[in-house]
Amino acid sequence: MKSIVFMVNTEYHLLLSVGIIQQYFNSGYKLLIYRVSPKDGTRLNNVCFNSSDIIYKQIIYDYRHPQIHLKVHLNEIIDVHPDIFFFFLENKFWMGYFFSRLHKKGTKIILGPDGMKAYSDYTVPLLSIVKNTFKGFVYSIESKIFFPPFVERCYATSKYIDEVWVDNKEKFKNRTNKKVIEFIIPHDESYVADLNKIFMVKKEDFLLMKEKTILFLDSPFSSEPYYDKTIHILKELQNKYTDRKLAIKLHQLSSNKARKKYRSISGVFFVESQYPAELYIANAKDCIVVSLISTSLLFYNPCCRYYWIYPMFKQIVDYSNIKNPTKHIKVVESIAEF
Repeated sequence: MKSIVFMVNTEYHLLLSVGIIQQYFNSGYKLLIYRVSPKDGTRLNNVCFNSSDIIYKQIIYDYRHPQIHLKVHLNEIIDVHPDIFFFFLENKFWMGYFFSRLHKKGTKIILGPDGMKAYSDYTVPLLSIVKNTFKGFVYSIESKIFFPPFVERCYATSKYIDEVWVDNKEKFKNRTNKKVIEFIIPHDESYVADLNKIFMVKKEDFLLMKEKTILFLDSPFSSEPYYDKTIHILKELQNKYTDRKLAIKLHQLSSNKARKKYRSISGVFFVESQYPAELYIANAKDCIVVSLISTSLLFYNPCCRYYWIYPMFKQIVDYSNIKNPTKHIKVVESIAEF
């Protein structure tokens, strides 16, 4: 039986992994997902795979002072002899060691998309490369990984990457000449049901998403101009869509101040739970999803309409270098464009 291993760091990575499994590896495979998180991390702390065929394991380590147990966990994955290995982040010092050994085992190594990063044409500055190389050597010694540290230079840097999977091949700039695979995760009841089980969803937490709603995903800003502009926009949307309820999912970095500000909006609802924003989108039935530029909107549910409103904040935040990598998100400059 072939083994397929996924390494995830965020809720978005996990949602993608479950979708890829369901679409491409739903029968006849040994399936493993490894969560890699920092010590005291807040992501992926509330998931359960008891009702799934997927084996779920965790690698938790101190990112600033990694110890030898990190190497032990990496060797555990290597010993699985995975036929295919999916990962989503390429900026860890231990990846040179890890990938080289997987490569020797004959593993196909696949880089999946990490939000907008997959579509950003970036090069890591030389000074950062030097600093990361030095830190990588220190971390390698601390964790007993005596191997030249991996340092990311651009997207899909590693020579060991066999394929890059993206959901929009046309918008991806293949600077390292990798084999690129375009994949699609169909949004259906089976997929959503699997996600709800894994995240231990309580149906009452999503009742609002079964109605006609406007879901606004807040950003981690706290300036008065940002709140003034945002509140003005949301009130205009209420006036435009009088038959819809307005729900706001607060950003964890600014939730206390934001809640006080947004209470000035009549009839507003607050989404209060530990679920990722993508899960609300997945469970929505008729929703207008709005944000400054949240990557959660990359998750596609055909029952929703998606809007990035960052051009309306050009006097506050500069997003002039952003390119929309999707076909479903509409970038708007005014309420009239909704």
